Amino acid sequence: DGKIYSMPYVNQCYHCSMAQKMWIYKPWLEKLNLDMPTTTDDFYEVLKVFHDKDPNGNGKKDEVPLAGANNGWFSEIDGFLMCPFVYNDGRNRMIIKDGNLDVTFNKPEWKEGLKYMHKLYKEGLMAPESFTQDADQLKQMGENPDTVVLGAAPGGHTGVFTQFYGESGRWLEYEAIPS
Repeated sequence: DGKIYSMPYVNQCYHCSMAQKMWIYKPWLEKLNLDMPTTTDDFYEVLKVFHDKDPNGNGKKDEVPLAGANNGWFSEIDGFLMCPFVYNDGRNRMIIKDGNLDVTFNKPEWKEGLKYMHKLYKEGLMAPESFTQDADQLKQMGENPDTVVLGAAPGGHTGVFTQFYGESGRWLEYEAIPS
């Protein structure tokens, strides 16, 4: 009849609309008697304990408290970490303010977030390759064959840094930090 018809696509996919998450290895929290972090200071303290206390129990200093990747699904290291300081969608870093398009990366709060990330990096709590490694490299870290080495990682779901239905079952042992 010459008319265009279509069906709207409605998606109530929670992990899609709230994809910017930070995941933490729950067995390490339990082993070290730590609470789930709820603030940036709490998260820093948890990462320090992961770094210093050998939570995987193998007698080696091989733990990676925090790592990300530059091209995974919301696995960029700054996505989740900057939000306590200033809005960061992990992609465009733009906002509408007073009816005008603005950016977040030129705000004082962005600088504070960078200082926090620098502190994590400087103290060895963040893997330096987080800024350059790809999603496959992050997944190799998350699925280290000998023992668990990855304490926390950003991602839209645990399959970003572990193997869904993998033999290790690690994908079930990470829990999202409440935001």
